[in-house]
Amino acid sequence: IMPVVELSIKYLRSAMYDDLIAVKSTVKELTDNHKIEFHQEVYNEAGKLLTVGKVSLYFLKADTKEKTIMPTVLKEKLIPFF
Repeated sequence: IMPVVELSIKYLRSAMYDDLIAVKSTVKELTDNHKIEFHQEVYNEAGKLLTVGKVSLYFLKADTKEKTIMPTVLKEKLIPFF
């Protein structure tokens, strides 16, 4: 399982209810430990950056809730991007 352990967000510009937005999510570092960080950027239709953020998740064993490393199947999917 992957619970959220930390979240940070910075609002730069407003978005309105009818605005179409694009969310860019990246993993900047592929680590061998129990943590993964996703960095997000939100853009409006004009390409202006609205929001930046980061969310950190831990890999935990579902039965014991102990920290564990990234599952091999996920790591194999991410490696080509690094």
